[in-house]
Amino acid sequence: MKKSRIGIVVTVLFLIFSHTARAETKYVVENMQVDIRTGRSVGHKIVSILESGQMVQVLETDSDWSRVMLSDGKKGWILSRFLTKSEPSKLVLERLEKKYDELNNQVKILLGENKFLKEQNGILQSELVSNIEALDQITKDYEELKQDSSEFLEVKSREQEAILKVQELTLKSEDLEREVYGLRNKQNIRWFLAGSGVLFLGFLIGSISKRKRRQSLLL
Repeated sequence: MKKSRIGIVVTVLFLIFSHTARAETKYVVENMQVDIRTGRSVGHKIVSILESGQMVQVLETDSDWSRVMLSDGKKGWILSRFLTKSEPSKLVLERLEKKYDELNNQVKILLGENKFLKEQNGILQSELVSNIEALDQITKDYEELKQDSSEFLEVKSREQEAILKVQELTLKSEDLEREVYGLRNKQNIRWFLAGSGVLFLGFLIGSISKRKRRQSLLL
């Protein structure tokens, strides 16, 4: 019993895989509406009606009829002469039109992006020119500042030297004043001493003269 079941399963799987292996894609010929039927004659019940260009999977072919499977999973028989391996021009045209629309949209997007990039590039070029001009001005101001700083430092150095010179001269002047003051004091002392000497000599001379007079009178 088990062996018979296994045999049935194997047979079913074989049939399924054999049909799948033989399946190929075909299309309904152009300018046609084709009936899909439950059997291999026009007397069988219609399962579905296919439009021109519709794609089906051919599961098997028997004489003038082909067993097909639709995209929704339905299966049935169709006259083989209404099927073709070539993709219908209608589908090709639709696909090309779709592709054209996609490319056209991409071109529009790219043109828009290109316009935007050109505008941005113009703005960047303007900013670049402004930045270059600003850099030139800054460089010029920097060079002038360096020159002014150099001159300022030179003047400052001369001023410092002049201050030191004045301080030195002031110290020398003070030393001279002190020396002159000392010399004046010495001169005054000398004059005082000289005057005192003259007076003392005068006093001595007067005293001697008086003594001589007195001696002469006594004789």
